[in-house]
Amino acid sequence: MPFACDTHWRLDTYDSGHDPALDIVVKDNTGSSGKNVLPGYKGKVARTFWDRGAGNVIIIDHGSGWYTAYYHLRDNHDRYVQEGDSVTAGTRIGHIGATGANSGGWAHLHYEQRYKTDGIPTEANRQPVDFNGKTYTGAGKTWTDVVSKNC
Repeated sequence: MPFACDTHWRLDTYDSGHDPALDIVVKDNTGSSGKNVLPGYKGKVARTFWDRGAGNVIIIDHGSGWYTAYYHLRDNHDRYVQEGDSVTAGTRIGHIGATGANSGGWAHLHYEQRYKTDGIPTEANRQPVDFNGKTYTGAGKTWTDVVSKNC
């Protein structure tokens, strides 16, 4: 997961237009704003940018066609990392925020795992999210207590 080890999170897929992406908040949705966001796995920063809907966005290339995308980050998209930077599972890339028109004004991390073998993938290349060997997917689903094993 893109958070410190042994922290507890709630994951939501919402509707079919959102799934397989996840919106992630602290378990019980208390105090999510400003929590550190980490890549969860080593890689290289492929893009950092501002998007009207998604706010501050970072996309990380993990190799072999796999990427992760992080939306609504509180801080400017290139405050902690820039395109081309190498990152590890413990590298802070930003903080949970509510930037962009699609955040709904509430602090959360919109998170995607993407796969594409030629070029940086888009939302069209989203894949079901897998954390710690378990897949989180399906429209309208919520998982109320998922523990980060990003140790």
